[in-house]
Amino acid sequence: MGIDQKLTGRAVAMRKATAKMMEENLAEINKHVDETTFPFFLIEKTKNLGINGLMLRGYGSPGLSNLDAASIIYEMGRRDGSFMLFYLAHTNLGMAVISALADEEQKQRWLPPAIKFEKIICFGLTEPHNGSDATGL
Repeated sequence: MGIDQKLTGRAVAMRKATAKMMEENLAEINKHVDETTFPFFLIEKTKNLGINGLMLRGYGSPGLSNLDAASIIYEMGRRDGSFMLFYLAHTNLGMAVISALADEEQKQRWLPPAIKFEKIICFGLTEPHNGSDATGL
């Protein structure tokens, strides 16, 4: 697609490292797809890439642009949608909300360990009389 021409050099390296890691583990990933289980082993491998946090600024995050981050997500998603969605929930629904709305003490408490995958941040939605129907809120 020629996307690398629009990315920073650092993002190209991260995109290629992510693609390589996912490709090298594709046989094991596909076993999880066939067995409908989650590939937890990819968390450690992703931690080693230094991409966690994507667009967040500070706290050990790479501080990427939207396009740089999207190129990395693309490489995950083209090989395993379940891991990509886990990663996006952790990063964009979890850490991004903390980054945007928490006070500094909360950011210091949650973001560095989440970026290191020492803590996994998730997103849950439930309301009385609506359950998880976000459109009904």
